[in-house]
Amino acid sequence: MDTFPGRISHVVDLLRPISVPFVCMKASVIIPTYNEESNLPPLLEDLSNQTMRDFEVIVADAASTDRTRELAVKAGAIVVEGGMPAEGRNAGAARAQGDILVFLDSDVRVPESFLANAISEMEERGLAAATAEARPLSDLAMDRVIHRFANLFIRLNQEREPHAPGYCILVRQDVVSAIGGFDEEIQVAEDHDFVTRASEHGPFRLLNTAWFSVSVRRYEKEGRIAYSVKAARITLYRALHGEITDDSVVEYEFGDFEAEDKTSGQKALRRIEKGINRLDRRLQKLDGKVEKALRRGTWFARRHQKKLYELQRTIRDAMESRFGDDS
Repeated sequence: MDTFPGRISHVVDLLRPISVPFVCMKASVIIPTYNEESNLPPLLEDLSNQTMRDFEVIVADAASTDRTRELAVKAGAIVVEGGMPAEGRNAGAARAQGDILVFLDSDVRVPESFLANAISEMEERGLAAATAEARPLSDLAMDRVIHRFANLFIRLNQEREPHAPGYCILVRQDVVSAIGGFDEEIQVAEDHDFVTRASEHGPFRLLNTAWFSVSVRRYEKEGRIAYSVKAARITLYRALHGEITDDSVVEYEFGDFEAEDKTSGQKALRRIEKGINRLDRRLQKLDGKVEKALRRGTWFARRHQKKLYELQRTIRDAMESRFGDDS
């Protein structure tokens, strides 16, 4: 018999929330920030133009005092509380719903096919973690050489000793859960520690089909030569003593890239670097004129080619007088 209380019970059952299984999206892009109102919008614009659409963007902000958060929200990103890079990445990962987490820094730029190519290759190769080829947002030959060497170093060591820059790491969500995310106790090179532990759960590789561009603002602040020396010191220290948990070993700054390093210990290196950069630009300018003139087939070409050779000889003579005949 259909009693009144029975009908009420039936209605209540119908009104109960339906239990829907949690469905993951393909990827979550996680960006740690601190006062990045000038750099973040271009990256968010790049992400909005991706050919792959099944992803979310999470900005983990370390209490910015500028418009970083406002601009992130305006662009449709999810904003969570961040901190230093490792802390911010972990906070973003805790909020993420994607099968693959893509950690990017705010000063990188990505082509529209970046996510589609990177994630497709990760899945096809069965990778646990990966990084992509880095290209500098700079027209200096020195910057291109530094980044090409860094890419080569990553590829040569990808099986034996994985390295990846924190500004571009891709990793499966289940791997992040298994290793507990980034180690927030590590002051420097927490990115290398992270991919080393991730590689214990599957292959880590430098991707063949994806690339990104990165700002050279840290080089501009610290100096390219000084920064390279610093990187070498970090690698040597980690090899001999393990991870760096004491900030007295090497200084790391999050944000605040505007002011150039004026400490006395860096002045000589900065003078050398600036001289090299000036020569680099002069060579590029002369080389461009020579190429254009050669295409036109005029005497103009021989004139500029002679200037180029003279400049190259001057540089060679200066190097030999300073460093010896074997330089």
